[in-house]
Amino acid sequence: MATMFSGRLAALSESFTAATMAKLISDTAAETKKIGKQLQRGYDRLLELNSNKSEVAAPLIDGIRKQDGDTEFESFFIRTLDHLGVEVEELGSRGYLLKTGPGQSASLPGLTPDGAMFTFDRPRALSREDVGFLSQDHPVVRAAIESILGMETGNSVFGVWKSDLPGAVFLEVHLVLECVAPPNLHADRFLPATPLRVVVDQTLADRGDDEAFRDAPLSAGDVFGLIDTPVFKKKHLPAMLGKAIEIGTARKDSLIIAARNKASEQYSAEIERLTDLAQLNRSVTPAEIASLESAKSALIAALSEPTLRVDALKLVLRTSP
Repeated sequence: MATMFSGRLAALSESFTAATMAKLISDTAAETKKIGKQLQRGYDRLLELNSNKSEVAAPLIDGIRKQDGDTEFESFFIRTLDHLGVEVEELGSRGYLLKTGPGQSASLPGLTPDGAMFTFDRPRALSREDVGFLSQDHPVVRAAIESILGMETGNSVFGVWKSDLPGAVFLEVHLVLECVAPPNLHADRFLPATPLRVVVDQTLADRGDDEAFRDAPLSAGDVFGLIDTPVFKKKHLPAMLGKAIEIGTARKDSLIIAARNKASEQYSAEIERLTDLAQLNRSVTPAEIASLESAKSALIAALSEPTLRVDALKLVLRTSP
């Protein structure tokens, strides 16, 4: 304000009149009111962006409550710990004492030979400081699942499907689409590691929507009887795998476009907000806006070229009973 009216103040100090003084006071009051309205509009915009929206929060709260009561996840995780060699001792309803076992195959954070108490019951965890709450985001849960996913065991499987339908061979391929980018970009907010399931048969037809195959009862069989067949090993199997990767590659385009659009919209909104705020607040520097624009460009570039890798294979032979 002083900078804006410095010239008139200097002139007034050299030649003072009551009318000039009154005019200056009137103009500064009007300018103060104008700036106040601009600041208020900026405040309202920030408040609107960060205020609670019940229609948005309600589905999230319902989802959290459903996860808290999901006993299937609890059963799955306890089986996972048992598979990893963790000693599990039940402590009443949904409570467990977890200890590192002598044959434990993975290092899990927070577990010691003396054990640590955990529960899947949120109210109980909130009332007991010595009891940890196990949710799908807990470090122990994430580390256990990542350990299972990182094992080579289970990456490939063979099964025999006995059916009255004509004989056939199916290859189910699980691909993972993931974005490799610097950690500071947090690209997984827009494109997390995404699994893609593709199923093809020996004719290279897409059978991903085949419900009969999805629900087929499989039994163990001798995979070498099929793999050792020269024509299948050298011709059919490579062709089926190549076709599955081709189908997965075609599907990834829509995921990439959606991720790029989401990232662009979010960053553009933030850049626009900072640009508007910079007109009212000198602490928002051009360098800060330029940094955000640079991060947006780097993120869009990274999201444009994610990698698609083969994560697991399932080979199924359909034969007569």
